Amino acid sequence: MNEVSDDVLVARTCAGETAAYGALVSRYENAARVVALKYVRHHHLAEDVVQQAFLRGYENLRTLRDPSRFGSWLMRIVQNEARNFATRSNHATTQLTEANERDLAADSECLDDEAHLAVRLLNLLPEHERLVISLHYMDGYSVTEIAQMTGRPIGTVTKQLSRATKRLQAQIKREESHNERR
Repeated sequence: MNEVSDDVLVARTCAGETAAYGALVSRYENAARVVALKYVRHHHLAEDVVQQAFLRGYENLRTLRDPSRFGSWLMRIVQNEARNFATRSNHATTQLTEANERDLAADSECLDDEAHLAVRLLNLLPEHERLVISLHYMDGYSVTEIAQMTGRPIGTVTKQLSRATKRLQAQIKREESHNERR
């Protein structure tokens, strides 16, 4: 169902075809996770936020005026859910940061040095650039698909992707320079 457009999947979902919504979830779950992480900064909490956002999206799908804009509509829901969660959460920022650092440390044991560096550098990017880099290079989406998912013009996505790539390249050069001085 990857080649089926969002508007067709929305129509099928509204007609009772639950597998169509599953295809939408698969299509947008990584982007939703990146957006949620911006606000909650903890992988497990972000998963909860994303799950809640997809549930809310499913419940309100019939209110979507332009089904072809499902991706941007859903990202707004994720953003709102994440903000609400962050606002009402009793978790102190330091606890979340410490938990996130523990998760990253555990995850980094499974990564080689280059992958660990890539994750660290990716996290330095602004959220909108991290999103387009992740969707393009990690998930394999085209610029056109990313534009459709995020509701941004293709030119904006192209520019964000270009800027993010340049930032990463500059940061890699700084890292290499720093390592050579050691």
